[in-house]
Amino acid sequence: MAGPQKSRRATLLTDSVINVEPADGWANYNTYVANNLDIPDEMLNKDFHGAVELSFDVKRNGTISNIRVNKSLGAAYDEAAKRLILEGPQWKVKKGKKTSASVKVQF
Repeated sequence: MAGPQKSRRATLLTDSVINVEPADGWANYNTYVANNLDIPDEMLNKDFHGAVELSFDVKRNGTISNIRVNKSLGAAYDEAAKRLILEGPQWKVKKGKKTSASVKVQF
């Protein structure tokens, strides 16, 4: 029997909330995060919680590039968070041609 489901979500850090957001809104994005955050079994068996902080560039067309880890939880967590952002739904820039965003992915 599995234990209680851990809260897996992404939150935009306040320094970037003004100019960028998930194209389909935060509710849909966090549903995507909860359903697609790929955590290896050996990490699931540990009662470990934390967050990886990433920053990335968002182009006007919503594509993401240049993902950087600002706060690490370890290589496996960092890679899972980067893959999640890179393979996920598009983002949108509210004004301007491109901007950067900082996101915290909760494990």
